[in-house]
Amino acid sequence: MTKIPSDWTLSLLNDCIEPERPICYGILKPGRGVPNGVPVIKVKNIKYGRILDHDLLLTSHEIDHAYRRSRLVAGDVLLSIRGTTGRTAMVPTHLDGANITQDTARISIRRSDNDSRFIYFALQSPNLQRQVSDNTKGQAVKGINIRDVRRLEVPVPPLREQRKIAAILSSVDEAIEKTQVVIDRAQVVKKGLMQELLTKGLPGRHKTFKQTEVGRIPESWSAVELGSLIVSGPTNGLYKPKSEYGSGVPIVRIDTFQ
Repeated sequence: MTKIPSDWTLSLLNDCIEPERPICYGILKPGRGVPNGVPVIKVKNIKYGRILDHDLLLTSHEIDHAYRRSRLVAGDVLLSIRGTTGRTAMVPTHLDGANITQDTARISIRRSDNDSRFIYFALQSPNLQRQVSDNTKGQAVKGINIRDVRRLEVPVPPLREQRKIAAILSSVDEAIEKTQVVIDRAQVVKKGLMQELLTKGLPGRHKTFKQTEVGRIPESWSAVELGSLIVSGPTNGLYKPKSEYGSGVPIVRIDTFQ
């Protein structure tokens, strides 16, 4: 059982929302996109706790109207519920009126009693992420259903304390975002350097080049198959179901090094 301060309450997420805007998922088939359509947010657009809006799908106004129940209002909280579950974001002002796909839940916070930013941060906490993970089921495509999203238990302090906590965490988020911008720029520089160094070598070192099946490389280099450079393998690893997680030998997964 989660221990919380005596003046906090342990509430169901469903008790924190606007009754007239229930937690719901979005559009099942948004189409391939149309000019001047309505922006649709997919799970892939939710990253680093925010919405990456540079390549949002634009669905038709007819499809958006059919799914008007899941239209977004600035300040709504999003939670990915299918495929990659547990990603969160808050809807910014410029995406007011956008929509979501079936892989995402819209959570409209009752702002008279709760701070949207606080609930947004609460959903990122280890406690809530563990609840999402425990309720994520399925084989080929895993997901958490809306009923279980509504039943997520959220430790809720008084509104004034929610706002203070949210303000502190928001300032940390701003610092992280600035750092991420620097990292992203460094990654672009690194990719350029890799392209240059791994195809042309050290600057000024090589004068003559040759064309190979992998592209243009220095005359003194060789293009060989990967298999000729390794001692054994490559081989795939083992599959360990979530029910077996716990103590034992560590397993390196894709999300460990991405």
